Amino acid sequence: FTGLIIVSILFSVMHLPQLIFYGDIYSVMTFFPSLVMGFLYMRTSNVLPSTIFHFLANIVYLGFY
Repeated sequence: FTGLIIVSILFSVMHLPQLIFYGDIYSVMTFFPSLVMGFLYMRTSNVLPSTIFHFLANIVYLGFY
């Protein structure tokens, strides 16, 4: 679980340039979906549920963008 938190923080930090250079406020909200994707992988040992969640999250994001 600690590794999941660390990876989610790093994933969020990776998206900071989008906020700095493009003003994309949604980019800093990647921490929580990252937690969900990591949890899905940990529960299923399969990347497909995480991939589907990521796809759906992108669809929702584009709806608000």
